[in-house]
Amino acid sequence: PVSDQNRTNILLSMGLVAFSIGAGFLASQILTSPLISLTKVAEKITGGDLTARARATTEDEIGALASTFNRMTEELNQTVNSLELRVSERTVDLEGARHQSEKRANELQAISEISRIIASEQSLETLFPLITRLVSERFHYYHTGIFLINETKQFAVLQAANSKGGKN
Repeated sequence: PVSDQNRTNILLSMGLVAFSIGAGFLASQILTSPLISLTKVAEKITGGDLTARARATTEDEIGALASTFNRMTEELNQTVNSLELRVSERTVDLEGARHQSEKRANELQAISEISRIIASEQSLETLFPLITRLVSERFHYYHTGIFLINETKQFAVLQAANSKGGKN
């Protein structure tokens, strides 16, 4: 009977140990699965997926952490979207400024070219028509004319024009 009792105690002890191990494993899975889930969501967000959300299935600390994590991710998503919009607006502004700078550079180059021609040409009869044509071409004006005040200083007299209508 003692040996039967020992055998029964050993079997019962082994059964309790196996049950304890199984219960411990099950409890650890239940406790760590929300943390593993939060970790996976954090990895997705770190990888650039700002639409990833953590499931807040409980009202305990893990649920509060998941809710806070989701709010933080939403704010991060809004911040990124706001920054992208601002970058887009700045890009448009910079493109406009670049276009304006190019236009001004071209105008300054045209002014420089016209100034060189003025400095090199001595004859006004040749210079005035050349200037009106160059100003019209370089600055994209339909009509350009040069007027000089007469000796009595009462009238402005057309000296040169780039268009046929201005020359008549």
